[in-house]
Amino acid sequence: MKRNLSERSIPMHALAAPDHILVAIDSSDAEFLVSYAVAQAKKNNAQVTLLHAIVPMNAIAIEGGAVPFINDVSIEFNAQRMLRELSRELEEQQIGCDIMTRHGYAATVICDELRRTGATRLIMGTHGRKHLAQFALGSVAEEVLRNADVPVFAVGPHAHRKAGREVPRKILHPVSLSGHYAASMNFAMDLANIHHSELHLLHVLHSDLESSSEPGQSLDWAENAMADLIDGGKDAHPEILTNATFGNVIREILFAAAVIDADWIVVGVHAGHSRWPLTNSTAYRVLAEANCPVLTVPH
Repeated sequence: MKRNLSERSIPMHALAAPDHILVAIDSSDAEFLVSYAVAQAKKNNAQVTLLHAIVPMNAIAIEGGAVPFINDVSIEFNAQRMLRELSRELEEQQIGCDIMTRHGYAATVICDELRRTGATRLIMGTHGRKHLAQFALGSVAEEVLRNADVPVFAVGPHAHRKAGREVPRKILHPVSLSGHYAASMNFAMDLANIHHSELHLLHVLHSDLESSSEPGQSLDWAENAMADLIDGGKDAHPEILTNATFGNVIREILFAAAVIDADWIVVGVHAGHSRWPLTNSTAYRVLAEANCPVLTVPH
């Protein structure tokens, strides 16, 4: 049975510093993802596993009703060659690395390998840069985010690499102030401490409250709630900044990320729930639009 983070024996602060990172590699985004894998592995002295899923051809849409010639041996050979070349890049930087190709549906393969390897972070692309890209934003990303029981570092379709900033200088964490928000916030604080990053906490209040008789009280409440959570942690942290505002949650998160030039956005995700589409969640919608990677923390 799948366990969520609250049921794992690994403490939250340890998950902020993974000792084993699984990287789901697609030929269209390999170099892009490996640059982040290298930075995170070196920072945490982590082992890396590079994974490529070879999906059944009936799972790939072909335009115009064409029937392509499929050579399974050639596909696997090319995948192995790609992974070996990438693994050499990591090993040249003294990062322990192994490789794995597996046949099957991408999301199933990824989740199975998380369990098999015991990896405590997943790095994956959710964008397709080529026509037959296997990790397209859609059902694969949704299923992985729903079922992964570890933090997922996801590079969305609009994310762009900032040279020299694979290790984050600025992290944005939207704080819901409801549900399991404290666990996600503690994770974000641990992450910022590890990377010596500036941490920005954002709480977005519903726009209807702005027209209430005393909107200032709502903002003060949110600011005080965030301040209470970080009280005692500021001395050990380079800098924690808080901001409360009114508006649409998705728009305000994306706006804040652009204003501060965030390198990562850390968001909580309600993993393991099947009662509603994850595509409607804040985490998924931010990932779909953000211009920087998003690190999801399952509750």
